[in-house]
Amino acid sequence: MENWWGKFVGEEPHASTGHEDGEEYYDSEELMSLDGSDDELTERRRRRYREFNENHDMRVPIVLEKGLLFADTCVFKKALKWVRVSAVCKEQGEGCELRIHASLDAKKESIQIKTFRLDHQCGNQYENTMVDVQFLATKYMPDFKDDPTWTLYALQQRVKRDHNIDVPVGRCWREKKVALKAIYGSHSEQYRHARKYCEAILRSNPNSSAYVKIERSCFQRLYICLDACNKGFKYGCRPIVCLDACHLKGEVGDQLLCTIGKDGNDDMFPIAYVVAEGETRASWEWFLGLLIDDVYVGSGEGRGWTVMSDRQKGLGPTVDHLLPHAEH
Repeated sequence: MENWWGKFVGEEPHASTGHEDGEEYYDSEELMSLDGSDDELTERRRRRYREFNENHDMRVPIVLEKGLLFADTCVFKKALKWVRVSAVCKEQGEGCELRIHASLDAKKESIQIKTFRLDHQCGNQYENTMVDVQFLATKYMPDFKDDPTWTLYALQQRVKRDHNIDVPVGRCWREKKVALKAIYGSHSEQYRHARKYCEAILRSNPNSSAYVKIERSCFQRLYICLDACNKGFKYGCRPIVCLDACHLKGEVGDQLLCTIGKDGNDDMFPIAYVVAEGETRASWEWFLGLLIDDVYVGSGEGRGWTVMSDRQKGLGPTVDHLLPHAEH
């Protein structure tokens, strides 16, 4: 087995006894003074053997050595997974001697490595179920923090380079989802902060418009029109309004409704946008009603204005109803 992420320290000359099956067994019990208290003995013992710190040692190349103390079996299994080694090799019956054994120490306070044999003669294994979604998400979370757009193919190649293991694309996709959720939180949970988001916009962009519509304690729509975009459209753009919508990627499946103007350089100029439950006549009427109040399109009736749209999903009747004098 090659390309372990971590390293092993060679055995130190400690006292050991033989086992019935010939395995080496490490006894960590010390000679105890009758005058010393239990607390003193425990402190003396912990100074002799290194303790594994889950919060710190998991983030650096892990060093396993004989006598190393673990808080419990779960932490020990996590450490074994990070260095990509099994407690017993799958090919044990064919002469492979790889074995790591840990159990409660003499004081029954910690898990301690007692058998540490690394004579591994088997070939490479390119599949390992121990490299699961949680393991990958924990290890590569710093990479996703640096680059949230990290592709699944790049992740596959990185895992193969680091661990010499082939990981399916589906597992990489689930790992990326878990990592991004841990970094940025759940999409659905962010909707709970819609009101705070509107308050932050009005506080940092005075004279802007920010409305959120809630029905039965559930988010339905969000309307945003920044003051700078509003004034820029009024005083620097042609009287042309383009309307369109697109789907938003995520767990909820909302849609983004937007209105765009044309500036003096024939470039697109954003005016306002809405996050809505879908592209329906009701959502378009709500959007255009707020937009007309903000921009005063043709004094509210659309005189002298041109509206461009695909006339789909209620847009045609909505524009004809709210802007009867606009070219559409």
